[in-house]
Amino acid sequence: MIRSLLSRRCPLPEAPVLHPAFLWACSLFLALLSLLLAWPRAMPDRALAAPQSAPARLFSAPVPITITASADAYVSSGSPTANYGTSDELHVGRGGWSGSAVMHTFVRFDLSTLPADAHIESAELWLYLRRWSGNGSYAVQAYSLSTDWAETAITWNNQPSAVELIEGRDVGRPAGYKTWTIRTDLVQQWADGTRANYGLVLVPGPALGWDLTFNSREYRSNRPYLLLSYSGGTPPATGTATPTPTHSSTRTVTATPTPSRTGTATASPTATRTATNTRTATGTRTATASPTVTTPTPVTSPTVTGTATGTPTAIPSLTPTPAPCGADSWEPNDTFETAYFVFAGSLQGLICPSTDVDYFQFTANQYDRITLDLSSLPADYNLRLWNPNGSLQELSTQTGTTSERIEILAPDNGSYRAEVFPVSGQWHATDTYELRVQVTPATPAATATHTPTPTHTPTMGTPTAGATRTSTVTPTLTPTHTPTMVTPTAGATRTPTVTPTVTLSPTPTPTLTPASCGADSWEPNDTLATAYFVFPGTLRGLICPPTDVDFFQFSASYHETITLDLDSLPADYNLRLWNPNGTLAGQSTQAGTRPERIEYIVPSAGSYRVEVWPAVGAWHATDSYDLSVQVALKPLRIVHLPVVQQNRGP
Repeated sequence: MIRSLLSRRCPLPEAPVLHPAFLWACSLFLALLSLLLAWPRAMPDRALAAPQSAPARLFSAPVPITITASADAYVSSGSPTANYGTSDELHVGRGGWSGSAVMHTFVRFDLSTLPADAHIESAELWLYLRRWSGNGSYAVQAYSLSTDWAETAITWNNQPSAVELIEGRDVGRPAGYKTWTIRTDLVQQWADGTRANYGLVLVPGPALGWDLTFNSREYRSNRPYLLLSYSGGTPPATGTATPTPTHSSTRTVTATPTPSRTGTATASPTATRTATNTRTATGTRTATASPTVTTPTPVTSPTVTGTATGTPTAIPSLTPTPAPCGADSWEPNDTFETAYFVFAGSLQGLICPSTDVDYFQFTANQYDRITLDLSSLPADYNLRLWNPNGSLQELSTQTGTTSERIEILAPDNGSYRAEVFPVSGQWHATDTYELRVQVTPATPAATATHTPTPTHTPTMGTPTAGATRTSTVTPTLTPTHTPTMVTPTAGATRTPTVTPTVTLSPTPTPTLTPASCGADSWEPNDTLATAYFVFPGTLRGLICPPTDVDFFQFSASYHETITLDLDSLPADYNLRLWNPNGTLAGQSTQAGTRPERIEYIVPSAGSYRVEVWPAVGAWHATDSYDLSVQVALKPLRIVHLPVVQQNRGP
């Protein structure tokens, strides 16, 4: 055939000697012809060889993923050796219902579920705010950490140090998820393993008198999580040969394309004609408990065996189911917002499962007496009372199945909430508790100005063992409060100047104190929640041991002036005043044993708290301090201006 082509396209000259240019042209033509004839046979070889090239990294649209916390805990300066790793709460704050304690929250996430070589596009920390003290928003800052920590071992004393600020934001009511943006380079280093993943710590800003409570991973819903989006990457290794996707855009010649999901292919596959990119599996599927699903790709006439392969079916692991809970018609009432509205009276409720809490709401007017009794306990349950503004009013935490009781005068009008909550791990599937809610209206007074005045004792005497704090209170009209309290411990008393206003004689039950400390009948009163209720006057207290602080609460009406005086100090003690909502109203921190004084005009009626707290290392085993609490309406100051007469002309 070549010879006939040459005879037609390259006729020989008549001269016996061939010209060199003619020979060069014929040689070039033959070479091109040979290349064209060989091309169809070479293409299948190149097409089959294409899948052997190194796989390229695939990039796609960002993929969102949520990763629940693998470890979380909070630490408190108020209990420096305590571990809260199993608590269903996380706290961040300075004071609030935790007294003067500072609280940090630690959280960590396991990133091993991310695909290999994933490129982190964004990262956010999400925490669910369950409750709060105070009405404002407070700075909460997220930091990276210097060293590792263990969820069930971390305490205030052994917590790792914060390294670098990641993001700070203001957090406050209402309840719900709060977010912090986390730097993608930090999360990328955690995922790549180029930086140890110690997680994050959330610390409070400089403001005093607040506490934010978030759900921990132990809570039954709305747990902490990390929201990530990533692109690219390959699935993580699972111990089996995984088909490697490759790009093959080469046109291939086909014989008989046969789509097949599985099968044992022969070692000599035939080429497949495809007009688009195809992924060709190069690995061999082996039996595994968690098989990798691969999208079927048309392949060229593989020989499929007629018997099924031995790939096992994945069997889900069984999760133990807790014992079924009895009927509870109050549910859902697990949050402040979903509290079940009830009227005064008794009810029976159920704590099941162990993460359950029950909220009930009821209304009360200012100066109504609220009494809560929690009894018939099948396990160790506790009791809280929440103000209408969402801050903690009172707390009762007796041990074991001892009944709980709270009794206060309502500081404001509104809807209050009672919370029944279990100690960690305490619950019962069928046995109920009994909660009694009583609201006793205040006796109407002659005027709108209410001054709580007890009716049963004309002077304050020494507390006696076995007595209770309960007294019958009758509002009455009193322009100024000038009663004088005498010392609640043995010894000489102050000589009061008696006024027509009667004073309260509280008879608290004495509390055992360490052998090195003198008697202090006001205890326990070491937190805002356990502040001892007193009426205006003078009292004596004791700071012992060095970690002791004393809280006292009293009522004040709108636009009255609160005057606090702390003197006769045996050591360097300081003074704070707290608003009804748990925020700091003022403080006095004179050096040494100089007297402390706070004057404050009341912005809203309610129950205020005064705190006596020592400087570091300041205390005395027997010598007491004097605290004077005065609440009065200051008379208006009348300023007489001189009259200027203007001379007028005739």
